Amino acid sequence: MKRINILIAISFLFSTLLPSCEKNAGVDTVGNGSTTGGGGGTGVGRNWETHKLAYYNSSVVKISFAELTMEEEQAAIANNTKFNILYDTKAGPDAAPFLKVLSVPASTGGLWRDVAIRFNDPQKQKQFYSEAEVLAAAAGEKPLITLVVTDEIFEIVPE
Repeated sequence: MKRINILIAISFLFSTLLPSCEKNAGVDTVGNGSTTGGGGGTGVGRNWETHKLAYYNSSVVKISFAELTMEEEQAAIANNTKFNILYDTKAGPDAAPFLKVLSVPASTGGLWRDVAIRFNDPQKQKQFYSEAEVLAAAAGEKPLITLVVTDEIFEIVPE
């Protein structure tokens, strides 16, 4: 029965919480004819964070990323752009370090929407290694975490 509840919760997350989250390499994401894709930082003038580690399907990957400007984020969201998902914790300064978790390989390109992981019990914080683990932790009668879709949009490229 518990397994069925988890599957129902995961299905719910995919159908309601994250409906616009898909691969979108090469899609006009800001409504001005520009496109994004993998293989290089196309965001001119952005502050790129380089050589950062993240998890994808239990493998550590090295990425560079930059948050879009507020105007670009608003345009991407308003245009119903489809996003890849970047799971990240917004824990306080006393929390253990947490590596981001990617929903698809960084080489997919496109834009990434930040989904914040909030631990329902701060004493039970843990690192997740895959999207499946994140979604399972958000499911069930007493979920370990709550997922919060943010308005933060990033461009991510693999290194």
